[in-house]
Amino acid sequence: MSAANELIEHWQKINLEKGPFRHPNDKPFLDKQCSSWKNCEHAVESYRASDQITKVIYDIYPAPYSGDIRKAKIFLLMLNPSWAPDDLHHQIESEVYRKAEQAALWQQDLDERFPNHYLNPNFCWSGGYRYWEKKLKHVAAEVRDRKKSAILPRSLNFRRTWQQSSYSPTAP
Repeated sequence: MSAANELIEHWQKINLEKGPFRHPNDKPFLDKQCSSWKNCEHAVESYRASDQITKVIYDIYPAPYSGDIRKAKIFLLMLNPSWAPDDLHHQIESEVYRKAEQAALWQQDLDERFPNHYLNPNFCWSGGYRYWEKKLKHVAAEVRDRKKSAILPRSLNFRRTWQQSSYSPTAP
């Protein structure tokens, strides 16, 4: 079994029907080492009252990875991007978003166009979209420019023509 499949199987053990949403193997450690909020309302009140969040919230699905990890050629290892009160709202109020979060966690029924659901423009109101858009917008612009550059005929591609020859825009 591949490492990706082992990781997926590990996270599929979470019951996503009813919180707290945490892996059963993590429960003894988390109960002992981490404090959590009583409920969503308490979490939001605490969030508003402090800029330093030190508690764990179990009312939203964990996000140990995003995208299709079976097909990934590159893995970016990052710190937890944190959460904001709107994350609670989106998972509770938007069934479509909640299903996308579940699909990502269990790696089932991923949207082929947006295997990383956080990059789906339909979820541009979510914290995940805002986080990844900020991280990747410069990369996306570079990829777009390179694709555009590769598609244009050489004679129409001013940038490529100028970089690869002695072309001078002021020459007669």
